[in-house]
Amino acid sequence: MEERTGMTTSRRKADLRSKRSQEKLSDALLVLLKKKKIDKISVKEIAKEANISPLTFYNHFKNKLDLLDYCFYSNIEPVMARIPDLIKGAGDQREALERIVRAFVHFVFDNLEILAYFVRNDASRTIYWAMTKLVHTIFKDVRTKNGHLFHFSDLPDEITDTFFAGGLTYLIYELIRNKATYSEEEATQYFVRLIYSKPIKEE
Repeated sequence: MEERTGMTTSRRKADLRSKRSQEKLSDALLVLLKKKKIDKISVKEIAKEANISPLTFYNHFKNKLDLLDYCFYSNIEPVMARIPDLIKGAGDQREALERIVRAFVHFVFDNLEILAYFVRNDASRTIYWAMTKLVHTIFKDVRTKNGHLFHFSDLPDEITDTFFAGGLTYLIYELIRNKATYSEEEATQYFVRLIYSKPIKEE
């Protein structure tokens, strides 16, 4: 029993060291991204900024784009952690979705500088597709618990979820890339109105 406890403690310490190294590398990349684009940053520079050896870098990440993805998910994790409670506390599916949109838009406006680094350096669109998948999953989760999200109840759920997830993600990218002057509340209301816009009736 003592041996097993010792192994567990040792594993926890190793996991903690690993997490610290990942966070140091993530912070180092964000510091460097303030000065130049990722294609101008080397792994050696990132490791030096983090005060970690390049070998340790490769123990945690395949390459600098892998680290960029880690940075993105680390920053979006807090808003994702809130989603279950937002859904659970809503009176109906519309309120649930509006709460999620509001939380997501708040996250974007609260982290514009950091998100701008991701958008500018997302040459392979890895983060774009990750964000689209994330929004799609949120829509699917709300719909599963509360029924149809949109007015288009006669269309397949997969089509409407994917359409709006892709649209909202691209809008967020444009807000960041073009430094839109909308307020946080305006952006929230625009997103909600787009999601709940009524279809054009056939004559």
